[in-house]
Amino acid sequence: MDEFIHCCDVLLVNGSAGSAAQRDAHDRLLRFQMDPTSWQLVLRVLMSSAAGASVSEAALFIAARLLRSAIPVLDAPDQVHVRDHLLQFLCADRPRTSASVRPVERLVCLALASAVVQIQQDWPSWKERLHSTLLQNQASPHGLLLLLEVLAGIPGEIYSQCSLAESVPQVATMVQAFQKDAIHVLHLVRDTLVSMPDAAFVALTCLQNWGHDVMPVVEIEFGLCSVDLSEGYVQHRQ
Repeated sequence: MDEFIHCCDVLLVNGSAGSAAQRDAHDRLLRFQMDPTSWQLVLRVLMSSAAGASVSEAALFIAARLLRSAIPVLDAPDQVHVRDHLLQFLCADRPRTSASVRPVERLVCLALASAVVQIQQDWPSWKERLHSTLLQNQASPHGLLLLLEVLAGIPGEIYSQCSLAESVPQVATMVQAFQKDAIHVLHLVRDTLVSMPDAAFVALTCLQNWGHDVMPVVEIEFGLCSVDLSEGYVQHRQ
């Protein structure tokens, strides 16, 4: 783990641009990424930070990126393991200078969105855990921002899965399952805009990502159309 962290620091922070040290760090990380078990180490890097260890932002950033790319090819039990630990990472108590989402947290939210889509069959029950865990501290708005970041990442992950679909019926079921949450996302965004104006950018980005689209291969409509955005239709759905 120490070697991985060192290479990340040299690549992004300490190495001179184009230097031999930076090239060597880059090559080492490329070789590391090709190891099918590399996800285990990068998850340990993230979780050691969540447990209070001092880990550089460079190492956390690269670890989150590598983990996100590994999730789709993992076995289902490993995907569940990663998903649950990523949620722990987001909930870790760490010093903050502002409520804004850090770059590594945003990447972890995207990785979590990927895991959520990969394990779609657990979503109806697990989403309650996601909401309650991230929103448990009512005194801080940070959990709400993280929840919006996770939800904002889901449509893109669904689109990717549809593009790579090997089983059209299975992917069609996945799209239809997540479509049921579109109105919930709309309500969450509207509540955020009213109660927390400073979070408007994150909330509106989430709303934009859930905008109406037709998913490739399965040719199923997904997201919020203009009718959904009208107040009358929302109240009718309530």
